[in-house]
Amino acid sequence: MRTVKTGFLAAICMVILASCAALPLKPPAVARGDYSATREYISSLIRQEMEKQKVTGLSIALVDDQKVVWAEGFGFADKAKGVAATPDTIYRAGSISKLFTATAAMQLADDGVLNIDKPLQRCLPEFSIKSRFPGAAPITPRTIMTHHSGLPADLAKGMWTGSPASLAEETALLRDEYAANPPDYVFAYSNVAMTLLGHAVEKIVDRDFASHMSISLFLPLRMTNSSFSQKIDRSSAASKAYRNNEEALEAPLRDIPAGGLNTSVRDLSRFVSMVFGNGWSNERQILKTETMAEMLRPQNSTIPLDLSFRVGLGWMLGSIGGLDIKNAGPVAHHGGATLYHRSQLVILPEQKLGVVLLANSASAASLLNKVATETLKLALETKSGITQPQQQQPIETEHKEPLKISAKTSPGLPLQAEQQPTRKESSEPFKDENGTVTFKHRERPPVPKEERKQLTPAELQAYEGSYDTIVGLVQVRNKSDYLEAGLFNKSVHLVPRPDGLLGISYKFLGFFPVSLGKFDQIYIDREMVNGRDILKVIIDGNEYLAGERLKPEPIPEKWHKRLGAYEIINTGEDTVLVNDLRLRLEEGLLTAEYTMPHFTDQAMSLALSPLSDMEAVICGLGRGKGETVRVVTRGGEELLAYSGYLLRKKVK
Repeated sequence: MRTVKTGFLAAICMVILASCAALPLKPPAVARGDYSATREYISSLIRQEMEKQKVTGLSIALVDDQKVVWAEGFGFADKAKGVAATPDTIYRAGSISKLFTATAAMQLADDGVLNIDKPLQRCLPEFSIKSRFPGAAPITPRTIMTHHSGLPADLAKGMWTGSPASLAEETALLRDEYAANPPDYVFAYSNVAMTLLGHAVEKIVDRDFASHMSISLFLPLRMTNSSFSQKIDRSSAASKAYRNNEEALEAPLRDIPAGGLNTSVRDLSRFVSMVFGNGWSNERQILKTETMAEMLRPQNSTIPLDLSFRVGLGWMLGSIGGLDIKNAGPVAHHGGATLYHRSQLVILPEQKLGVVLLANSASAASLLNKVATETLKLALETKSGITQPQQQQPIETEHKEPLKISAKTSPGLPLQAEQQPTRKESSEPFKDENGTVTFKHRERPPVPKEERKQLTPAELQAYEGSYDTIVGLVQVRNKSDYLEAGLFNKSVHLVPRPDGLLGISYKFLGFFPVSLGKFDQIYIDREMVNGRDILKVIIDGNEYLAGERLKPEPIPEKWHKRLGAYEIINTGEDTVLVNDLRLRLEEGLLTAEYTMPHFTDQAMSLALSPLSDMEAVICGLGRGKGETVRVVTRGGEELLAYSGYLLRKKVK
């Protein structure tokens, strides 16, 4: 037995050492103005991560103000034909599309034909949706661009399909749906909302959306390889799509204002330079200078449930979600994902540095965040001599027993991927005597800390219950003086700290303490906000919404009778993302379990709150939460209706 243990530990050490040896070496110092060290290190990092994460093709461009200082392709645009990826390879950019839709809307605002603070129905009178929020403020273009419209996240039926509907047809379908929240209540990412804004744009200009985007943005920006389309680009310059290095079929997308952009990193670099030019490109004004500044200004400072989260008009603001860049002023970004393409665009407006990454593989998301961050850190040092601070060591705490939470993951659809802003409210426009607008960085004051002591047993017990969180339903169980969390198939301890917060720790095999990297600096707390019992994560003194505590409530008998497995009966030509749906009871809650085989092998779950015998809403706060599941009758048969789909209970 001792020999087995020794051999096992030796094998672990060898794996760790091999991993360390494989890491590319960062340059100890970089020469000011010389991006060669950045290029060499990031190229090595890209090749390593592409092999590790099975990414077939990727392109990158680094922008310094009005110049592209580095642009290169890695891997293959078409693996079967041996076509290499280049800076001009055309990829599906996913939700980066939303930056362009928002920019087009702000152009119309500059022209005086769109007031972004007036009801959307003024420019799109055919739009309507049911609401349970009497007296709520109207949905406006501004609330859409900040993802505070309260509209559903998606209209899943027909979103990815062989024969997509038009934007007008999608607008009509929303009449039978319910709003998820009142406007300006909480950040909830919505493809539906941005698609409606795109339809409003084409109604105002009396031209189809794709044609207008070419005329108003692509031509003046000289983005010659860019287009909006329901279908992936099929030209010789376009990339194929891949999953696990095997070619995959990228289905047409109905919601083109939200995700239908085909483009290259070189073209996106021209858009980035326009932002750095305060709305100017090629001696032509694309946006007014003050309008460009407004798009990068935090818009949601007065929304209590958003905590430290910040968003501009179309832009995500801050350095969380892996994009951790300090001492550089505001960080603005937007990522994207389709079924198989991934993208990331990150800029430092104050430094006029930006990076664009496009990839043709479903597994590329974490790679893009890592590469974008490392690229900008080195580029920042090259351009301005600004280096990153040393990572703080975690606070040591004493505890007798670990803390317990078991979780089932429930990630959202990939178009949201992955971008959460921070509490740094730093995009304050400043105009000098020449009329040039820059962005004066201002840190918000740190989150006030109360004088609290380590949690008592009674306070620990107060955590007990069910939570809807960003990783799915979590059951928190009090074990006298500890709790324990199952996170990503690992047992994670939540450790009481002297300040009353909970820290995160992990022991390999239950015995060996292992650093969780940035998770070592993440803490957990609860708070009542707007009458909601929320779970918060605290990073660098900033607070972010992680979930909400759920209260079990009586479940009507008719919903008890609906427990069981369901199948979608109106898929048509759709690429259906959800499978194996089942209604069940868990810890006194009505829950829906399902799988999303395109994105993860893990089962996911969410909780439903019945409003009546015929309607229930999805519990929680954020994307997809607050949406309605209805009971309908078709041909004498009872069905569930959600997001355009009809579901029939399977016969045992």
